[in-house]
Amino acid sequence: MVQLAELTLADVNPVEGSAWALGTDDPEYRQLAEFAERRTDHYIIDVATGARRLLLRNGASTMSPSPDGRYAVHYNGRDWLSLELLTGRVINLTSSLGVAFFNEEADSPNTPDAYGIAGSSKDSDRVLLFDRFDIWEITPDGQRATCLTDGEGRKQSIQFRYVRLEQPAEGSPRAPQSIDPAKPLLLRAENLRTRETGFYQARIGTPATPPRKLLLGPKSFSAPVQAKKAPVLLLTASTFQEFPDLWTTDPDFKELKKVSNAPLGQCRNGALHQSRWQAARRRSLQAGELRPH
Repeated sequence: MVQLAELTLADVNPVEGSAWALGTDDPEYRQLAEFAERRTDHYIIDVATGARRLLLRNGASTMSPSPDGRYAVHYNGRDWLSLELLTGRVINLTSSLGVAFFNEEADSPNTPDAYGIAGSSKDSDRVLLFDRFDIWEITPDGQRATCLTDGEGRKQSIQFRYVRLEQPAEGSPRAPQSIDPAKPLLLRAENLRTRETGFYQARIGTPATPPRKLLLGPKSFSAPVQAKKAPVLLLTASTFQEFPDLWTTDPDFKELKKVSNAPLGQCRNGALHQSRWQAARRRSLQAGELRPH
């Protein structure tokens, strides 16, 4: 038996399907935690011998390893980096793509958050990353990057985000974190101008084409969950006037059916009015005004 974690490396997580584990150590930065963001050093550990090697110093976010254990993806506060675990080679995946992968509208002195990561494909050939609007499909060696949504989000001010439908396997505490490239991807969409929401469908590993629209309307649709033994999705739909009741639908969103009807009782109703204006530096802003009846 080999001990992997200890007082100086208390947080250790094995990388599934590989001979490695990833660990973090932060004593050097703890005195700064009250005044600055949490920082940590990242290590790679051989699970057979317990030998460790420094992978990244003074990192600001967690590592997301690929399913085959060859790479780990990390956000550095501006770009996404891929680290080759065996050699320690660092590859910048996003600096040359011409769009920001950090929140450009962050207005605090802290490091801006990333727009996010959907995960890696099961074959570890691709990692899916979000910019403000679109989803990018990038090889972890940095050799190829494709806008999975073909720039449609930026063109139409629609924000696309991946919806994970897989349920945890029997006896497993969590759903699979990898993405099956053989299955179509369900994307939740939100128009950032009109605030309509809905769902689109896309596929990875194919030439970039606009995602297929399944549903888009003036409601707030939640991310659906999938039934374990039937091709049925469960979600909520709501507006300022409508309670978020439960709805069921088929995977193509052609047969939406309301299955709950919560009474609003004595709740006062009202109306939502959107306002738009141009601020300094020609920055477009918007707000919602709630007017009770």
